[in-house]
Amino acid sequence: MEEKKIIRFDERYKEAFYTINAAWLNDIYSITAEDEKLLRAPEKIVASGGEVFFVVVNGEAVGTCALLKSGDHEYELIKMGVLKQWRGQKWGEALMGAVEEFAQNKKAAKITLETAVRLKPAIALYQKFGFIKTGGEYVHPLFGRLIFKMERNF
Repeated sequence: MEEKKIIRFDERYKEAFYTINAAWLNDIYSITAEDEKLLRAPEKIVASGGEVFFVVVNGEAVGTCALLKSGDHEYELIKMGVLKQWRGQKWGEALMGAVEEFAQNKKAAKITLETAVRLKPAIALYQKFGFIKTGGEYVHPLFGRLIFKMERNF
């Protein structure tokens, strides 16, 4: 029987945080030095008050995302991805549920995120969870990608 679960950061899956995100980033963009810094050290996200979540199926991480503490009662959703062969199974929704629960437990007032017009499935998922677009597109100063912001208030 298949074992499927969402877990919080576990050092055993540190490399999967990189691998899963590198897969989608390389499909759409390319990995920048700033991406490398974030993806190689997910434990720093947790140490600074955020959390990293994983979808684990039979001991293998197949999806991930992180909540970066960005201020008092504010978090930023970053680096969300599910391996191609595992997409379409509602893992994004499961990750978003874990994000929502974590944020509510931390008494978050707001979660922000940055995304791109071309990431239509991601945008639809964010909207389903109450995120709204908060501005126009601009080039991200660190990543050099054309993005826009979305946020959800609690």
